[in-house]
Amino acid sequence: MKSNYVIFRVGDNDFGIEIQYVISIEKVTEITCLPQMPDYIKGITNIRGQMKGVIDAATLLFNQSIEIDESTRFLLLDIHQSDIALMVSKTNEILSIDEAEIKPIDSINATSEIFKGVALIDNRMISILNIEKLFSTLDALETVSAVHLG
Repeated sequence: MKSNYVIFRVGDNDFGIEIQYVISIEKVTEITCLPQMPDYIKGITNIRGQMKGVIDAATLLFNQSIEIDESTRFLLLDIHQSDIALMVSKTNEILSIDEAEIKPIDSINATSEIFKGVALIDNRMISILNIEKLFSTLDALETVSAVHLG
């Protein structure tokens, strides 16, 4: 069975999120920092008149920050009825991937559960994220996703 995935880049790595979680893809706008938040929470931003928490995918996955440029995008995600802006280096692709093409990752460490597996598509390795597992493990996420100022 095939599913559609939004493919995005963080550094030199490709990742996929099931399209059902993606509300929209937005250009990066100004981010207002919030004090005493974990490093991966960059702050809040205004997307179409609504304040959304911003998570830096590079900090979350690699302990590095995304350098914002003209390719940087927000993936507006709906996770557990919370809208969250995931900041990624680049995204411009939706792929239909057969579930049989997604190979499981051996349990190398505890973080392997945040991945559904890896798909090899046209000589590219795409890590498929289990986005619900990933976000359920984050501290302070409920605080930042509760910000709705308009």
